[in-house]
Amino acid sequence: MNMNFTPRISARVAVLAICAAFSGLDTHALSQDKSFILIGDVHFDKLTLHDMSWLQTNYPNDVAQVNNYSQITQNNFSAFISELLHQSQIVTPVVAGMLQMGDLQEGLAGNITLATQMAQEARDSLRAPSFIPPWILVKGNHEVTGPGGAEAFNSIILPFVASELNQSIPGTSYATRIGDVQIIVIDCYDRTNVIPFLRSQLTGSDARFKIVATHMPVIPVTARLWHIFQDDAANRDTLLNLLAMHKALVVCGHLHKYSVVSRATPYGPVVQVMAASVISDRNRHTPSYYVTSFGPSLVDLEPGYDNKSYLTIEARSIRSYRMAEMPGYAVLKLNGTTGARRLDVFAGLGEFLYETVDLSTFGMHADTSGMGEIVMSPNDSVFLAETKVAVRAVPALGWKFDGWSGSLSGTLNPDTVVMNGEKNISAAFSQIPAGQYEIRTTIEGSGVVVASPAGPYYSPGTVVTLTACSDAGSTFSGWGGQASGSDTSITVTVDSHLQVTAKFRALGVFSINAISGPHGTVIFDPSASTYLEGTKVQLNAIPEYGWEFAEWLGD
Repeated sequence: MNMNFTPRISARVAVLAICAAFSGLDTHALSQDKSFILIGDVHFDKLTLHDMSWLQTNYPNDVAQVNNYSQITQNNFSAFISELLHQSQIVTPVVAGMLQMGDLQEGLAGNITLATQMAQEARDSLRAPSFIPPWILVKGNHEVTGPGGAEAFNSIILPFVASELNQSIPGTSYATRIGDVQIIVIDCYDRTNVIPFLRSQLTGSDARFKIVATHMPVIPVTARLWHIFQDDAANRDTLLNLLAMHKALVVCGHLHKYSVVSRATPYGPVVQVMAASVISDRNRHTPSYYVTSFGPSLVDLEPGYDNKSYLTIEARSIRSYRMAEMPGYAVLKLNGTTGARRLDVFAGLGEFLYETVDLSTFGMHADTSGMGEIVMSPNDSVFLAETKVAVRAVPALGWKFDGWSGSLSGTLNPDTVVMNGEKNISAAFSQIPAGQYEIRTTIEGSGVVVASPAGPYYSPGTVVTLTACSDAGSTFSGWGGQASGSDTSITVTVDSHLQVTAKFRALGVFSINAISGPHGTVIFDPSASTYLEGTKVQLNAIPEYGWEFAEWLGD
């Protein structure tokens, strides 16, 4: 490896030590709070760094992309790097590193000479005399594609990172420690070694903050399922659980989107930040779209990737989600005293702050007095900041809910807790007054039960009528618990606490396929493409002039 570069991190430490000597500041305290600038795919490119004949022959579909990236590099790359340099000097707390999550350069050069030159020019574009924070670079897929790409990354980019960090870099997966921050860079394409390497680094680190930098995401962000172990459920679960157990923050690129997503695991949430940094329009400061709902609807944004089934299943574990078509960069700010993590998101160029996101996680402790339980949705114990958690106090049969205490107050039930810090809630329950009984109704499906008289408590011997009322699109299917039958209204005599279940089911949706032959038509009344179960539809056969209706056939 060529190690002839000036180490960057030692310069930052020297500056802090000198300032402390003259001001009396504690260097350890100064080093507790840190910022990291997060940069997504950049795709540095020049047409002169490609064998265009080779490209047109071997990757004809990428010719337009190479032309596009070359133009963007010419127009905006220098301004982008200059802005990052300026931010590294003015951001507080002090910027301790520049994390670029893969595809620094485009690749597809065509031969090892051009690939080496492309890597050298991309590397040199990052260097500036006053640029003190070290560059921490992740291997992408574009930069190692084509003859000489992987060799250039290993011989040019990795030695540059080693010099920046003033340490040896054993390969495309490596780790570095900056104060109380452990940064683990993984080669997401080395599927055999990614989990063992990550496990060895996470379990061996006592750093307060752990950041895992990868090119591909761990959690899917769009309808394109381009994430690590997308087709290997067992290894994916292992990876997610490992990240959650060690409270590691994932930072990634690859999809050219800005995103923050939180996914639940049995060991707590995994929080992932994605950055996009191919800036074609430096003055674009608002996203072309901004999505906060994860699920099969993401296919509508990219119809060519119909992965609705996968997205539907994954959505069950997604707790918080935002995704935008908005290139720029982000500044991750870590508070060494409180453990808080904050993300400042910048759009386009011009140091335009688009939004700030709290990446901290907080725990919820729920307790009860008396007989009952607290049901939470989502039913997790640790949540991303600002998550809204629905809490419902459910008294045992014969008990009643009296109120909340701790981080909640009052008697509203259900209620909502906003996770803006550690939360402790308690629900108090007491027995229903002696000589009084309740009818506890449980709903399965979509509907309500109306009791007459309404209660909530009844004297012994009271006759109560229970009426099941289905919601639109549902129908009542029967009673359960301490009631039976399928009539929508029943009467019960109260002589003890009763538990009654009302069961509803969704109505079926059907279509009518009418074939009229060549000399007539069939008109539906009402006219619709589908009908709910039980809908009465009148069919009118209309013959052409000179013809008459003969008969109906089929169903």
